[in-house]
Amino acid sequence: KSLLASLSPEFRQHIYSPMLEGSSNRMLLDDVEPETLTLFLQWINNLTTESAIPSTLPGLVEKGGLAPNPLPWAKLYVFADRFNVAGLLTHCLCTISTILMTRLITQLPHLPLVFGTVIYAYENLPPRSMGKTEPLRGFLAEYGAWTLADLRNAKEWVEIVERVPEFAVGVLGVVGAIGRRPEI
Repeated sequence: KSLLASLSPEFRQHIYSPMLEGSSNRMLLDDVEPETLTLFLQWINNLTTESAIPSTLPGLVEKGGLAPNPLPWAKLYVFADRFNVAGLLTHCLCTISTILMTRLITQLPHLPLVFGTVIYAYENLPPRSMGKTEPLRGFLAEYGAWTLADLRNAKEWVEIVERVPEFAVGVLGVVGAIGRRPEI
């Protein structure tokens, strides 16, 4: 209980509340996917045993040494945003950046993964956080600007512009980022 409470003011409020969650020592997270909860619990376990940003968490490397899909990490980011787990937000953003940049540099297919991650992030995160562009949405827009030539040639580009026009606006807003690495 103490560990969870120390990670987030929202967890602290749930855990030490006189309401049902606090008094029953249970917190129902029925809207969180098992994979997301597993990644969260592994991150917590790693906090208590090793470093806060491990390279050994499942999902950082697929079989054969390939960089994995960033979508589970975007889902974990949304979970961390919901419960205000600041350290986990940073960890997820760094992991997503590492995955996408590794795929791009090694010329592994990345656009379908980018599109899935963009759709999830833009549908599940607020556009602004503390008066600034939400960090994951901002990073994805910068990544989109940096890889705009590839994005425009992808068959999914029209679909994503129609489904998530805010992403296209974000990409165009940082189009000056073309040719430089997106910054976190």
